[in-house]
Amino acid sequence: MVDRIKFYIICHLKSEILQYKKKHSFRKGGKEFFVFDYQKISFLRKITNPELSQKEIYKFATSDSDDEDSFSTYSYKNLYITYSRIIGEEEGRLTIHQNIRKNYINYKGLGAFRDLTYQDFIEIISLYADEFEIPREKFWKASITQLELGVNLTFKMHISSIINSFSQIRRVQKRFLVDNSALYFKAKKFEIVAYDKLDRAAEQKEIFSKWDKTKRKKLIKKISKNNSFLRFELKIKSVQQFNQRDFKGKIESLERLRTNFRDVADSLFSLATTITFVDVISPEISKKLLQSQLKSKGKTEFDQYLIYLGLKKFGIVEFVNFATPLLSTSIKFSYLNSLEKLYNTYKKNNGYVRITFFNKLRKKLDSLTESSF
Repeated sequence: MVDRIKFYIICHLKSEILQYKKKHSFRKGGKEFFVFDYQKISFLRKITNPELSQKEIYKFATSDSDDEDSFSTYSYKNLYITYSRIIGEEEGRLTIHQNIRKNYINYKGLGAFRDLTYQDFIEIISLYADEFEIPREKFWKASITQLELGVNLTFKMHISSIINSFSQIRRVQKRFLVDNSALYFKAKKFEIVAYDKLDRAAEQKEIFSKWDKTKRKKLIKKISKNNSFLRFELKIKSVQQFNQRDFKGKIESLERLRTNFRDVADSLFSLATTITFVDVISPEISKKLLQSQLKSKGKTEFDQYLIYLGLKKFGIVEFVNFATPLLSTSIKFSYLNSLEKLYNTYKKNNGYVRITFFNKLRKKLDSLTESSF
């Protein structure tokens, strides 16, 4: 369930660790900085892509901002492990910004679609504590500043049918759709993302790495006809400023995340349920049924049918995107939600994608957290 994470701990690291495991070190503004080498961290050695040169993997840039942001353009997928301290001081700040799900599956030799369970989370964090020779009890006190939670879900339908069914989230105005394979809901302090995991994994050579690009595309197209692999993620840009009440007091430190692992999964599910859906794949109800519903009815029913025809012609999702920036904030969500519900009533299997998605999401979250009780 845990994906990328950024956390820090104030600690003393032995000089032998700093000297042996560093890739690069420098001094600036009265501080000394150490960037750690993945090749010298036992469980991360498999992560480095052998096709990249050392120059491509390790690029450095410092800024005058806070220590944890001093390596903002450090290149390996914007991830890094650093240590900084005032020159002459014993203690410093160890900052770890990593995709610990990928850390774990690479270390264990698992498949790219594996999600991090509660026990996996315990194990990977313990590996970090042991690697830097920090007592585990102390290491779990580390403060979390950024966090991504996510799961992989499989469906027996095309990925575009799922992604195009997601419509809107209350108080989240920005919705971006990319090539019918990735959808972003962007708020100020967080994002909810749904994308084609199969396509992304192939692009990053996590799967089919020995095949050339043309063969990979053909294989993905063949698999995608009747199957899809959806990655659903919550990206929290700032844990301190994240204002979702269900998460408060549960994700501010590694220890709190461990203790509340199941509750955090429930909070993720609860946040997901605020997404509204439109039925873009089910066929319309039959004309015979429609005529029976309209026969001898008043003006309202005919007006609603005309609205449906307009939404069908314009495209329901396209209309939501068109109207969202134009409507008053006070009525935006309720008005568009009423149109979504109206549109869905003219579909045979209204709610199929929504029900299937939430059933699969609940089942997956339960399976990842079952040992955390």
